[in-house]
Amino acid sequence: MDTSPPTEAELLTSFLLDPARLPNILSPEQFRALFPRSARAAPSVRSLYLDLATQRGLAVDAVAAAIEVEARRGGQAIRREVARQRRDEVDWEVDGEVEMD
Repeated sequence: MDTSPPTEAELLTSFLLDPARLPNILSPEQFRALFPRSARAAPSVRSLYLDLATQRGLAVDAVAAAIEVEARRGGQAIRREVARQRRDEVDWEVDGEVEMD
């Protein structure tokens, strides 16, 4: 059993990608139920669902590619941003001190 903490890529994938595919969010039956009863059996509803699933899949693939790029960069941008925020916090704490007589 692997007890090492998850990597940034694993965390982002599990929270952003795994649950993001359309069938995980909305089944074809749930999608069909959004239409008036008279239109639910129309072939265009199925086509519309498949088109929406394809569009959603392309968006998920783009996010996956961005996660992969960031993981290859080693999270440098995130580390720089965290370091900048920490410096800002220290600067604020120093500036925020008031001498009392």
